[in-house]
Amino acid sequence: MNGSVVAHNWSGYNSVYVDITDLARYGDDLNTIVVRVDAQTMEGWWYEGAGLYRHVWLVKRDATYIATDGNCVYPRRGPDGAWSAPVTGTLGNIGKDSAAVTIEATLNDPDGRAIATQTAGGTVPSLKPADVALTIPVAAPRLWSVETPTLYTLRTRLIRAGKTVDEQTLRIGFRILRSGADTGFYLNDRPLKINRTCNHQDHAGVGVAVSYTL
Repeated sequence: MNGSVVAHNWSGYNSVYVDITDLARYGDDLNTIVVRVDAQTMEGWWYEGAGLYRHVWLVKRDATYIATDGNCVYPRRGPDGAWSAPVTGTLGNIGKDSAAVTIEATLNDPDGRAIATQTAGGTVPSLKPADVALTIPVAAPRLWSVETPTLYTLRTRLIRAGKTVDEQTLRIGFRILRSGADTGFYLNDRPLKINRTCNHQDHAGVGVAVSYTL
């Protein structure tokens, strides 16, 4: 960043996040960000000089924000058969003072219609992460399966002083998983054989094509 090394990630397969707030030049001054790949040091027993595997993003945020990958939701069916979607939002705050916030989570069905909204309040201390949790009840969701991979969309908004300061969306599916040594794997209470392959990257000095969805 502007000529100084500010982070070093030893694995080309892992993600890394760098807060450059204190390093940025403001006003009309030019900022220069460089991401450099150095494959001289071996990471494993195969050739690794294929470059970057993921996107490089520059993210501009409010002082109070939802952390990168800070939304966690795990749809589940209770013992009574009722479904719910517990949501936990991990928040950050680089402001000087604690921030009182509200998390609003809206679940949209596969057709884009909002079917449920829940809110929860909390306080995010300065320079410390904080979790805000809530649970969305879901009546009779359409289940995800191999034949019909039905997905819902969870939209989470971070509200401060009546204003939306950050927002994230997640695609989620409702499904029932169980397995047993004698009975095998079941998806939505139906037996399912899991077919798989072992795909190994073979760079061979010419690079490698990686699926965008991986």
